[in-house]
Amino acid sequence: SITEFRTPEWRKLTRLGANPVLILDTSKGDIKIRMDVLNAPATISGLQSLIKENEYIGVPFHRVVPNFVIQGGDIETQNGFGGPDYVVPTEASSEQYERGKVGIASAGTDTEGSQFFIMNQWHPHLNGRYTIIGTVTEGMEVADRIVQGDLIRNVTWEWTW
Repeated sequence: SITEFRTPEWRKLTRLGANPVLILDTSKGDIKIRMDVLNAPATISGLQSLIKENEYIGVPFHRVVPNFVIQGGDIETQNGFGGPDYVVPTEASSEQYERGKVGIASAGTDTEGSQFFIMNQWHPHLNGRYTIIGTVTEGMEVADRIVQGDLIRNVTWEWTW
């Protein structure tokens, strides 16, 4: 079957700017992520639509692997097997999957949606295989305290202009 990808909403992306800061308000505290709109426009455009519709509020971190990742954002089933009603293409990055990098979960090439993960340590086997959407700039100690079941209470943008 032919996959129809969600296309970026360029006007919304332009309003965000090149490197906006996303604030994840979690049950353990805030995590600030500098987003990389230029390298992941389709992914971030999709996330922005979900954020605008408050889809992430009350969604748990469903996967926590010590010394590897925390993962959340399953807006459909909340257990890691769901997502939005669309997919976006893989926007693979040449950056390293080091501590603090934020990527988009995938079930294979061009299957990305709403689930994201935050790296706890460097894992080079992920390099070039997943979309990197940003880097944690504040709150990595919060990410380190996240356990399975902790909730996303809200997601907002920090306007820097």
